[in-house]
Amino acid sequence: MNKKGSVKDHFNEFAHSYSDRAFHSSLGLQHLSNIEEDFILTSIKDCKNKIYLDCGIGAGRNSKILLKKGAFVHGVDFSNQMLEQSKKNLSYYISNKRLFLHVGDLNKSLLFQNHMFDGVICIRVIKYVKNWQKLLREIQKKMKPSSVLILEISNIYSIQYISQFFNTYFTFYPSKIERELESLGFIIKSKKYGVVLPFHLYRFINSRKGLRLVLWIEKMIKKSGGRIVSRNVLYSCKLA
Repeated sequence: MNKKGSVKDHFNEFAHSYSDRAFHSSLGLQHLSNIEEDFILTSIKDCKNKIYLDCGIGAGRNSKILLKKGAFVHGVDFSNQMLEQSKKNLSYYISNKRLFLHVGDLNKSLLFQNHMFDGVICIRVIKYVKNWQKLLREIQKKMKPSSVLILEISNIYSIQYISQFFNTYFTFYPSKIERELESLGFIIKSKKYGVVLPFHLYRFINSRKGLRLVLWIEKMIKKSGGRIVSRNVLYSCKLA
């Protein structure tokens, strides 16, 4: 695991190309992004005029989903350059006072009022947070009763785990995360396992035929019980 500062430097350095590198540069990456975006849309039916927190807003991908559905969003990120990308991509919502951006370290306390948010999104983020249990406690304090948390974790059982020593992020035992969520008063309403094959493979899939083949392989692996080794897990939780 690299030090947090080096992770921050990484995001600052590649902020200008992050969206393309993470979500759009291949059909494979677009597929991975669509899984997460569809999960958000399925989990949040009505967010018009509700207030959401986007932990690790990055270039604004997840916030845009909420903003287009009429939500107010507060986005937090420790990378100034990533926040600049959000400003660029979502300037319309900023000028209309529907999006508010904040520099913040998610290893520390969240500087918002308690019971402020109708929902929180934390996707591709907690894996960079050393004090992840503190972050979940902070999130819980800032949420209203019956509000929604959408959380994504990197799975320690993943095939990709074999390369963990070269990673700049943490991996998690799903059962440990689930116990922590339940101890904080969250009810897990739905859970979705991500793809099984490594993320980097999807970077190179750039044809419909190639994608169909890989998805068929994924289906066969999961059909035989292999979903437990999925790269990540998505949770939709309701705060009791």
